[in-house]
Amino acid sequence: MKKASTMFDVRDYGTKKRVLKEAEGLLFSNTQTTTHYIECCDCSLVHIVKVTPCKDGIGMQFWRDERKTAQRRRRNKEKEQCQKKSS
Repeated sequence: MKKASTMFDVRDYGTKKRVLKEAEGLLFSNTQTTTHYIECCDCSLVHIVKVTPCKDGIGMQFWRDERKTAQRRRRNKEKEQCQKKSS
């Protein structure tokens, strides 16, 4: 596993989509519970990540979001088909 070269502060970015570079880390708020969607760039698998500050550190929960995953995969497939038609 590569060490994070830079840290991206999610608190400054709001709800906009952000693409991370390889080995780029995330900095979460340490005062409130936050929920984020994380998508794999290769297979479009989407996870919901809930970050909760605790007394002894930070708690993280992960769930697969099957509905968003299916949506992203359909969109990616449509984009590929459009690119093939235009070439």
